[in-house]
Amino acid sequence: MEGTTACRINELPDSVLLHILCFLPIKVAVKTSVLSKRWRYLCTAIPSLEFDHKDFPLSMEEAVRQQLNRLDSPIKGADLFTVLNQFLLSHDGRLDSFNLSLTLKNDSERRLLGRWIHHVIATKKVTEVYLKTFLSDNPNNCYKLLLTPFSCRSILQLRLSRCYFDSQEGNEVVLSHLRSLSLRDILTNEGLLSRMLSACPQLEDLSLDLFSSNTNDMQIVIPKLMNLRIVYSEFSNLKLIAPSLQFLEFDCRSRFTDKACVSKLEGDLVRLKSLKACTCFFEAFYKANKGVEHPQFNDLEVVAIHPCSRELGLEYVASLLGNCPVLRSLYIEKCSSLSYPNDDAVYESVVRVIQNLRRMSVESFNGTQSEMKLVKYVLKGTPSLELVTIDVASMDVLALSVINELLHLQKMYSQLDLKLLCTRK
Repeated sequence: MEGTTACRINELPDSVLLHILCFLPIKVAVKTSVLSKRWRYLCTAIPSLEFDHKDFPLSMEEAVRQQLNRLDSPIKGADLFTVLNQFLLSHDGRLDSFNLSLTLKNDSERRLLGRWIHHVIATKKVTEVYLKTFLSDNPNNCYKLLLTPFSCRSILQLRLSRCYFDSQEGNEVVLSHLRSLSLRDILTNEGLLSRMLSACPQLEDLSLDLFSSNTNDMQIVIPKLMNLRIVYSEFSNLKLIAPSLQFLEFDCRSRFTDKACVSKLEGDLVRLKSLKACTCFFEAFYKANKGVEHPQFNDLEVVAIHPCSRELGLEYVASLLGNCPVLRSLYIEKCSSLSYPNDDAVYESVVRVIQNLRRMSVESFNGTQSEMKLVKYVLKGTPSLELVTIDVASMDVLALSVINELLHLQKMYSQLDLKLLCTRK
């Protein structure tokens, strides 16, 4: 029975077998070379390579002393640099994805990494590159990825963690086909980010995570950008020039760190379809448009409000939502992140501007008088609502009378699906 199964697998075309090998750790994939002649060199044509230094604990010196076996036999013990160098020299076939996570201990290893990247880009025409580095001899710095001008046209997706590339005058790098760029855990400046972005004229997706700058000002100019994600990033003045932007996520996460919130915001966001941001972003946007006619968000369907160190006035929320005629979903991650006025007119203004709302989700609901007032106003005054989810902080918080009142409101509007959840102790 086992023999029959093995024969059936061997009958599969190379493309299918290579696709299967892509899902295996590289050490396991290489071990398949001993199965039969059919498998002996198959692993040298894997189109997706992923190497992690955690899987190769031995140092380079130890590996050399052990005199590694050739690639056509299983890898028994090696450091990442030796294995990867051996693997790339033996790789025969196209390479779609190159995923590498490693610690660099000296300049020679940094130069070797540069040669590998140049090889997979210039020779293998790789389309996806993910590089995560750590400089053990200089842990506060990031690795500078040297890209050759006009040799990177094959790359469609680039993800860099603790490393960056630069494009300087006279030696410009052009990633002419790059669609997606992710930069994580990088300390840089406005000029460097601008140069990186200017090298990506076709960029559609940008993610900045744990992105720190030595200046308070950050400007992002990308004409074709459609998706932007900025989280755990530190700068107080943000200018967005992205006329095609449709999906925006911004979360400074200042509630977890001492990083400053954004306080000044400029940009044209009228084409947005989804906006997920922390309270400081909404406040900065409100102040930027105060005293002028607010822009109309004719395509904005989803708004999610995350907490940060600042409270967001309910009147700011009403001001924004009043310009979203097709808004369908509203998510409030933490009720206490909003400040509630005593004036009932503000609650009424919120209800007036969400008449087309279909879904509303409220998390960390404490059942305070102000929070209950907001929920009751929304339930009573928004006939289009189909689903309301209230995630309470604790079942002890909501008195029985409050629950009964919410359920009574649900009965008044038979089309409404009201869900009470308690995901916290």
